[in-house]
Amino acid sequence: MLPVVLLAALALAQDVGAPPESRRAVRWAEPEAPAPDDGLTFIGIVRSKAVLADMGTSNPLLDGQVVGLLGGLNGTLVDPELKAFYVEQRLGAYATWAPPILDGRVAMALGFEIDFAWGDASYGVGGNTGGGFGADQVNLQTQRLHLTVVALDVPGHEIRVHAGLQFLPDGAFDPTRSTPDDLFRTGGGLRFFGSEAAGLSAYGRVRDGFGDRLLYRLGSFVLHEEGMALADDVTLHVADARWQPTWATGFGLHLWYLRDRSLGRAGTLGVGHTSLLSELQGGPDLDLRPGGTGTAPEVNADLLWIGLDAGYNHRLDRGPLGVTGLVLAHPGRLYVTDQRDYTGLTTGNSYGVVGALNPIHGCLLLFPDPFSINRYVSVAHDLSNQGDGLLGLSATAGWDPVPNRMTVEVGAGHARDGDGLGMGTEVNARVHGEPFLFLDLGLQGGVVLGTDLAAPPWIVYASLDWIAF
Repeated sequence: MLPVVLLAALALAQDVGAPPESRRAVRWAEPEAPAPDDGLTFIGIVRSKAVLADMGTSNPLLDGQVVGLLGGLNGTLVDPELKAFYVEQRLGAYATWAPPILDGRVAMALGFEIDFAWGDASYGVGGNTGGGFGADQVNLQTQRLHLTVVALDVPGHEIRVHAGLQFLPDGAFDPTRSTPDDLFRTGGGLRFFGSEAAGLSAYGRVRDGFGDRLLYRLGSFVLHEEGMALADDVTLHVADARWQPTWATGFGLHLWYLRDRSLGRAGTLGVGHTSLLSELQGGPDLDLRPGGTGTAPEVNADLLWIGLDAGYNHRLDRGPLGVTGLVLAHPGRLYVTDQRDYTGLTTGNSYGVVGALNPIHGCLLLFPDPFSINRYVSVAHDLSNQGDGLLGLSATAGWDPVPNRMTVEVGAGHARDGDGLGMGTEVNARVHGEPFLFLDLGLQGGVVLGTDLAAPPWIVYASLDWIAF
């Protein structure tokens, strides 16, 4: 299989434009290892949402957390008679401890998350619940747990090694030392891999008087380990480099290899191209059973992603105009007896929840809203678009009626499949205010027209975000 993906983005920001993503609450944030005299650093992210929508779920087992395609395997439905109203909340806490006695060269990072809807459950155990009367719910989701070692620190060159459960981006920027714009607007932009994974990674940085000239990453991660003594693992190996020759330009090279020997059976929903996990999140939905009946065949895979990206002013801090683009080839092979190989795209959504974020399109329902808490659903959820291919366009315009305090935005998005058939068009609007530093109050809403669902899905929600240092 050898699909080729072209991704490009044009970003325009002015003093009257929307606030940068770095001022918004993001779940993958992680504090940089502190200076030796500080020892401990902490970032807390609190997010609350009051939601009104015409969407619900028909599967009570998935009512705590709903992920994936609208109208898909997750049991979500759109009903013109339905007016769902609920309040949900999230706490993300991320801490780094670097003992002063080690001069800041060794640090321990941990992060966890608690999500719930008001009134949902109490006196139990489970993720994404615990807001019921009486509370006392066990709900603690591990996000990070890794050791960081400064392996090299000489003038102009630094290497940091992370060992353990860590955030896995799809580029050369170290997520523990980078802004969201670095992760969103370079490399794969978290569209291919953007989640937690356990493994070993090394991030290098070569600097001069200009700043960072060369960034690079090498890493190996175990995505699934079913039997400790069996060769049934899913492993991912990554190599990335980014060269920044001038003050505003950057060029990246990416090579990722995934080796899947799980036979498609790892985890509760399986993994890979024929799994319910992939179907749930809008990834390739392949039925490789002969004649569509009987037992599904065993599936293994060797997958490769080879990419080149380039960008100008990706942080929008050197002027009002920025451009980024990515060209990616995806050769690989599925091992299925007497079956033709799949020739489409694969992302981390076929191997984990949530495996790929696609965070900067500005849509609320056409593409997945990265600021969701318990309802992370959309019309086009994965770049592969169930193996059918995807063409997506989106645009947002903003104005600050009160500079640096209040922002008004309007946006739109459109999606088609690989055959050119329309999937939907979204229009949305937002109003955000920042009465205190890093505390954001917002009201946003959107509707998607032209879908094949029972009615146009729509959502309106008020939000409160606070980032505490």
